[in-house]
Amino acid sequence: MTHHFPSTILEENLPRVLDQLGELDTSNDPLEIDLSGAKFWIPSAIVAICSMVRKCCENGRSVSFPNCEQCAVPGRIVTGK
Repeated sequence: MTHHFPSTILEENLPRVLDQLGELDTSNDPLEIDLSGAKFWIPSAIVAICSMVRKCCENGRSVSFPNCEQCAVPGRIVTGK
């Protein structure tokens, strides 16, 4: 199952994203997170998603990131643009 997060995650839609993470955490199926549409995420959203991915990996769940090369978020974190 491929999951797409909103392209922009700000304080006002973070609770909905956290709910989505909770739903994704209830499965043992392999997880694909497509980051190609991500444009701007507040740091707390990035931390929450990274924490969920780490938990999945620690529990032996397969996690992949198709199209991660098209993700604009890491470049903004590194360059500040």
